[in-house]
Amino acid sequence: MAFRFLAIGNVRDAPPWSPGLSRRGDRGHHRDHGSRPLGGMRGTTVGIALVLCASPLSGAPVASAADPPTTNTSYRIGVLELDYFPVTRDGQSIDIRVTGDVGGSLRSIRTKVASMTAAVRRDLSLGTRYLGFENPKAPPALAYRIVDRKEYRVAVPSVPSSLNPDYPYRADYPEMFRKVDICDYVLHRGVQEVWIWAYQGPHQLDISESKMSSPYGDISNSYRLDDLPSCGRTYTVYTFNYGRGHALAVHSYAHQLEAELSFVDDNLFSRLFEGSDRWGDLALPGRCGSVHYPPNARADYEYDNPAPNLSDCNDWQPDGMGTTSKISCASWSCVDRGEDDDPQLHYLIWWMQHMPGRGNRVSYRGVPLRNWWDVHGDFDALMQRRPRLTLPAEKPDPAGSSPAERMTDSGNDHAGEATAATVPTVMTTEAGNHKPVEATAATVTTVVSGLAVVAIALLLGSLLLRPRRRR
Repeated sequence: MAFRFLAIGNVRDAPPWSPGLSRRGDRGHHRDHGSRPLGGMRGTTVGIALVLCASPLSGAPVASAADPPTTNTSYRIGVLELDYFPVTRDGQSIDIRVTGDVGGSLRSIRTKVASMTAAVRRDLSLGTRYLGFENPKAPPALAYRIVDRKEYRVAVPSVPSSLNPDYPYRADYPEMFRKVDICDYVLHRGVQEVWIWAYQGPHQLDISESKMSSPYGDISNSYRLDDLPSCGRTYTVYTFNYGRGHALAVHSYAHQLEAELSFVDDNLFSRLFEGSDRWGDLALPGRCGSVHYPPNARADYEYDNPAPNLSDCNDWQPDGMGTTSKISCASWSCVDRGEDDDPQLHYLIWWMQHMPGRGNRVSYRGVPLRNWWDVHGDFDALMQRRPRLTLPAEKPDPAGSSPAERMTDSGNDHAGEATAATVPTVMTTEAGNHKPVEATAATVTTVVSGLAVVAIALLLGSLLLRPRRRR
């Protein structure tokens, strides 16, 4: 927080050094209209006002300081799509000798991938509509846009591997990204995710459902080799199998959500929301279940069980069991029409829609929960502050400022946070990374006290030195 000393003189006879007050520009930027050193006081000065201006650093965009922490946040996720289609010698068909189980014409597989990409974008966004199963007009927290698409008519680069005994080769992700300037996409073109469409086969290729490159490590559903190019900003890589339906792609994506949310708060997410201590135990009321375990499942992957079990997911309360109701596959869909329209897909959308999302009013130990899609929508912003699944507690600020500032960067809204020991954080951008700049309350108090003394001294001096009126 920067401070400027601004003096306001009498309207009738203002001193020539008085600068105009800085005014707020677009998106909260302050425009400084200039200031000069104190001195050269001439004329009649009736009063001096001390004005402290919290100025953004390096032109960082900030919104009104009156904005409270909010759950009404949403994000637009930029996606780079990479398609691997190993073709036969004539270039017209997919080489099943490479994929192991996918053949057919190149045109048909390309069309299938385009259709599945659109379906994944649609269903993931649908899953971020908080309680959308009962309120179809609920706004989504995430939307997706394809920034660029690249097609490779070769086999996925691979290396020998002993990590999975069923697959002697695994995908070579470092080699894949040698062909792509991923950091340019991440830092300058708004890419946060890479969707790779490839194959797996019975024993052909070991792929990672998700991987993360981040200043905070490889937090993902993978071997966590942390072998992706580092760009100084988080991005996530998914590998989807076009030999299966898009429901499996949503399944892979949901595992990444589990990895991130449990990393931030394993107790609140895994134990209290998912009910990890109750999976498969139908003698106990369930919570909301996990990617593998619906609340009524007797075993993992049992998405089509028509037998109901009590669960409080429709009234989930982290402080204790909410009102329970009977939950079964009838709650989402028991009908299997294939891998693009089956109980698994509908359950995963139902499960995501129960996460505390946009506009939720759930609290934990008296503190409101944040929009949990903040974690996925802007992982770096969350980690640079105190990562948690609750909003910052609102406490009176002795300086009269808001306890937090909401800011917008690259189209992503995220709530700012301030701890009890700090004044509101003003964010600046360096090489595409948000870095918080904090001033402690003690420092602010010292500066304010010192400036107050200066102001009083100047006021007394102006009164003593005021020229007498000639009679």
